[in-house]
Amino acid sequence: MDVAQLPLPRWEVDLHGDDRDLKHLAQYFTGDGLRIYEEGKTGQTLMVVEGFSIEADHADVLTAATEKVRVLSGVLKVVHQARTSLSVGGVMLRKLDGTRHVYASMLVTLGVRAEIHAEVLRCDSNGQFVPVPEPAPLTVRLVALAQTDPVVAKAMRMAVMPDAGTWRGLVPLFEVIDHDVMRAGSSVVKKGWASKTQQKRFEHTASSSAAGDASRHGHERFAPPANPMTLDEARAFVQMVMHGWIADRLAQTDTACNNPINP
Repeated sequence: MDVAQLPLPRWEVDLHGDDRDLKHLAQYFTGDGLRIYEEGKTGQTLMVVEGFSIEADHADVLTAATEKVRVLSGVLKVVHQARTSLSVGGVMLRKLDGTRHVYASMLVTLGVRAEIHAEVLRCDSNGQFVPVPEPAPLTVRLVALAQTDPVVAKAMRMAVMPDAGTWRGLVPLFEVIDHDVMRAGSSVVKKGWASKTQQKRFEHTASSSAAGDASRHGHERFAPPANPMTLDEARAFVQMVMHGWIADRLAQTDTACNNPINP
């Protein structure tokens, strides 16, 4: 990304974290909607917050940045298991003369992990091996989808809620996915992401005393199943369903892009 071509004035958010993680973000998030770059003079990694005038209140800019970060945070956790943290620093306004006015800082974290890239070759018409263009990383594709799909964005935000790993966090996340699939006339079972038995074990355990005080209901809606799910099994179940749903959503998007409707 040619930083010199970015418009002035502009609002930015300062990102802090592991150098390897920052380089990943600066390398792949360079387009409209989410621009992250490394400033050569200071070595800072900055995220541009678009859509605000110079007269905007920095609190509004902070709110918009927080929303983007929450979605991106969920994407990175789902895709990369969130092994390390990246903090979001100050909000700043870069003026026409290039000077910066720094405002408040915020505490938002992202999880990222190193990726391994391999070059893929194909044989061209002349019998020469040439590199195949590397597809965009899953993080980039999923963030792009979340920016246009509120259901995906909601699921990504829920994936990093404080109670995301508890019964009371797992059940609503599963329901968002389940209801989305049902609206399309299918189900997680028909899609092959889980068996009917697995879904029943999950739902009945979550709504019974088997989940303990973390049960999703204040009263026992179901009798505990004969073989209740453990919390670790429930986490693995929801993760399995979510990964299947994400792959399906991305495939639908790719198909729509490759088959435009002719007027």
